[in-house]
Amino acid sequence: MPDKGTKDIKSASSGSEKTSGKTSKTTGKRQDKKKDSVEEPVKKPGTIRHDLVAYSRKLLSMLAKEREISQGIFYIVDKKDDKDFLKVLSAYAYESTDTGDRIFEWGEGFPGQVAKDGTLINIFDVPVGYISIVSGLGKADPASLILFPVIHDEKVIAVIELASFHKFTEEDEIFFTKFSTTVAEKIAGYLKLND
Repeated sequence: MPDKGTKDIKSASSGSEKTSGKTSKTTGKRQDKKKDSVEEPVKKPGTIRHDLVAYSRKLLSMLAKEREISQGIFYIVDKKDDKDFLKVLSAYAYESTDTGDRIFEWGEGFPGQVAKDGTLINIFDVPVGYISIVSGLGKADPASLILFPVIHDEKVIAVIELASFHKFTEEDEIFFTKFSTTVAEKIAGYLKLND
C-alpha cells in the first residue's frame, strides 16, 4: 500500500475515467489534441536516433513545454558485474552538477524502486526541502513528482523522473504510461545499435 502522499499504478487500464456522456466540440478537440500529444514528443526528436543523450534531452525539453514540467531526470539501465543499476543519462533544469555520477541499484530510492516494481509512482506530497526548482528569480519546492519506467520486452530499460509546480493527476499518469510505451521502442533501438 502506498505511503501517504504517494500513488502508484500498475497500468493505464487500471485508471477509471469519468465521463458525463455530454461532450462539447471544444472538449472533443482538446481530448484529440492530448491524444496526439502522446505521439508528438516521440516523433519530433526522431532525427537524432543515434544519440540517446541528445534524444533524452529533447524528450525532457518537449515534456517540459507540453506538460508543465519544471525539472526532469532521465535514467538509463546499465550493467556491471551482471547487476543492473540506473545511471543519469540527462537532466532538464536540474541544478546539481554531479548528476553524471549518480547511480541507483534496483529498489534504491524512488528511481530504483520504480525500476524494481516496473510501475509508475505519483508523489503528491513532496517533503519540504526534498528537491528545489531553481530559476534566476528564486527557488521553490515542487508540488509533486512523478516517476515512471520505460519497459521493452518486459524489461525496464529506463526510468524518467519529473517534478512540477502543479499536482500530477490521474490523466497525467495515463499520459506518461502511454508515453513510456511509445518511446520504449526508440530507446531499445538505440541500445541495440550500441551492443
